[in-house]
Amino acid sequence: MIFSARRELWADSARGLAILAVVLGHVFLKEGPEATWTMWGPAQSAWIDLRDLLLPVRMPLFFLIAGYFAASAIARPWGTVLRTRTLSLYYLYAVWLLAQTVFFLMVPHAGTAAASTVRELAAQLTYAPNNLWFLVALAAYFTIAKAGARIAPVALAGAAWVSWTAFTDRLPDVFDRTPMPEYLVFFLLGAYAPGLLRSIRGSAPLVLAGALGLMAGVNAMHEAESRMLWTTYLLLSTVAGVTAVVSLLKLMEAQGLLPRSTVWVGRRTLPIYVVQLPLAIAVDALIGLLPREIAQAVFGNPLVSSVYPIAVTVVVVATALALYRVVHRVAPWMYRAPWLHRAPGARRPTQLPGSALLSSPGAR
Repeated sequence: MIFSARRELWADSARGLAILAVVLGHVFLKEGPEATWTMWGPAQSAWIDLRDLLLPVRMPLFFLIAGYFAASAIARPWGTVLRTRTLSLYYLYAVWLLAQTVFFLMVPHAGTAAASTVRELAAQLTYAPNNLWFLVALAAYFTIAKAGARIAPVALAGAAWVSWTAFTDRLPDVFDRTPMPEYLVFFLLGAYAPGLLRSIRGSAPLVLAGALGLMAGVNAMHEAESRMLWTTYLLLSTVAGVTAVVSLLKLMEAQGLLPRSTVWVGRRTLPIYVVQLPLAIAVDALIGLLPREIAQAVFGNPLVSSVYPIAVTVVVVATALALYRVVHRVAPWMYRAPWLHRAPGARRPTQLPGSALLSSPGAR
């Protein structure tokens, strides 16, 4: 597997780890196969601890890296930004919202906000109370980042206030349907200050300090007596955790130890993201077809329950990428807006068509 020397592999790897953490979170939480996955003893406790450690890191890291890759894109003319980012991402949201709506009508699941009527579907096309909110968030973030590019410090301060207010549950109720306001500051921070991520050095002491800070912050979150105090510990945990991850990846890259699999996955996040929750639920549905006695005997085994989340994550990611290879051949418009398709004979991009929307060459 050959990668371009111009690319910052740690950033692709970080994005790969972030999407894997998102998938793992959906596998573990009630949106995924937890309904038929029963764990006892140390395995259950360990996975709960891991889930809590991932919480402050996975989505902030995802949006930081998305903003980092978007740094050059927002410098382009308004027409280009709207056509290649804002409208294209919303187009993908609409396409996959329709696809997932059909899926959830056939495989209903209580942990999703799937539309069951035309009215509900129309409402979801204007806001995002479902697992595809990330695409709408990116569409909005690109527009906001472009609008505030000339007053970046002011825009970043405003985004910080919005995110803080959202995390502390002080925004109007209309925003309760989506976490979009919470993560705006991370995207703008990556877009407006890419040098901040570049300044983090690969250092073992820094990795250790960040990891300890993350664990201390998560522990403090459990003991917090108010939402504001909880949010403070959450953000401190995010800073520590993101620093530890970025520093570790840079250190591994410098020593030639960076897992190329995470780099490879990091360049294929879109095909994974749009189907990962339905696939996790499909696994749940298949397991639910087993006789109860067999299911309990298999998934009650401590060894099986210990590796189950990782195994399902691997299956979901592999299946998502296999689906991409098949579906993209017959319906490429499901992964890339039709107006972005290259003319015949044009040089092929190094990334998957869908993933190109989530990055920008100038930030590499």
